[in-house]
Amino acid sequence: MFFRFALTCICSLWLSSAIAAEYRQGSLRISQIHARATAPGQSSAAVYLTVENSGKDADELLSVQSSAATTANLHSMSMTGNVMKMREIERIAIAPASTLAMRAGHGHGHGDGHHIMLTGLSSPLVAGQTIPLVLTFKKAGVIKTTVSINPLTATH
Repeated sequence: MFFRFALTCICSLWLSSAIAAEYRQGSLRISQIHARATAPGQSSAAVYLTVENSGKDADELLSVQSSAATTANLHSMSMTGNVMKMREIERIAIAPASTLAMRAGHGHGHGDGHHIMLTGLSSPLVAGQTIPLVLTFKKAGVIKTTVSINPLTATH
């Protein structure tokens, strides 16, 4: 019984530390970088994150890359009536003194939103593991990050 409790505590601490990873460069702070584990046969996944711009100047997320997928693109999503519209976009503006929060559920009746779409995954995304993600910003430059993979059933 004690062993099971101890193992649960250790796993909880490990997962919370993975989720707590954050990266700073210039006036940007990137945090809460995560994706859900993929189902068998699933070849794409969405990545969500938060970018806080504490500076006086705007910046732009220009591109994303990950060695875990053939392609990585910026996407916007919105609801028009009962129809979800998702499209690839070239960049995402981050206004000065603002926060861009990419969250699952945006566009699903919770307002418009953004995410990073990984396609052509080289292997399934497994809960508890991580994958690399490189973000390129117009002003802050290149920021190498790590995506925490949450359980398939996780809510964000």
